[in-house]
Amino acid sequence: MMLRNNHRGDTLVEVLLAIAILSSVVGIAYSTSSQAQRNNQLVQERSEATNIAQTQIERLRKIRDTGDMTEAQFASFFSAYSVNGTFCVPASPSLPPKKTVDLKTSAANTNDCKTGTDNRYLISNTFNATSRILRSVVSWRAAGSNAPESVTLVNRLW
Repeated sequence: MMLRNNHRGDTLVEVLLAIAILSSVVGIAYSTSSQAQRNNQLVQERSEATNIAQTQIERLRKIRDTGDMTEAQFASFFSAYSVNGTFCVPASPSLPPKKTVDLKTSAANTNDCKTGTDNRYLISNTFNATSRILRSVVSWRAAGSNAPESVTLVNRLW
């Protein structure tokens, strides 16, 4: 009894089509993964910037609460340390606050107001004595794209 072999091999067109489909799927997966990684990096940067801004607000609250100052004294105290209305608070300002407190003016020396794991975050606080609003802005250049980014927290201190 003789068996016939009806099986034919894959044609060149079929092989090329399979390679094209597989390449498309791998390309889409790579693109999606790359975008997810960029988004993850941006989320981490925003989280760190938000923590830095929150820390600035907490430090100013500590100065306010331990300084035994009236609202007017508090407002005049910070206006004395700001240059063009901006300032930052270092990790350990001297307390209770006096004219010698170690507040750093953002405009005077931006290196004093940089922080973060790689010193890429610039802190710029403003205090409006009329509305008693503290605005803490943390700005940086995004990793990878070098695009400017910022986070702003606003808080009423009195």
